[in-house]
Amino acid sequence: MRHTIAILALAFAGSAFAQDDRTHHPAHEIVFTSASQLLAWCEEEARAHYAGKSVTTYQWTGRHFESGNTLHAEGKLRADGNDVPVTCLASKGARERHAIIKIG
Repeated sequence: MRHTIAILALAFAGSAFAQDDRTHHPAHEIVFTSASQLLAWCEEEARAHYAGKSVTTYQWTGRHFESGNTLHAEGKLRADGNDVPVTCLASKGARERHAIIKIG
């Protein structure tokens, strides 16, 4: 019985740690150092947004630039027959979780 309790306690502790894995391992996040890096991330996130809705995407076009310490990425994605604007912002040196994306 003691072994069962110990195994269950370890299992629950492991699942709690796994749920908060990203917080404990920030090395897995992108750290944005250039606007071109943000542009690639922006496209990937926009496509993932529509993939989650089972909508096929086509024809990404985009541009990127820096303004002071702010990285900008702007693009358009063809989704469900419409051109959808996508805008992303991040501070230089910011982690992925702090980037902003606006779709539509």
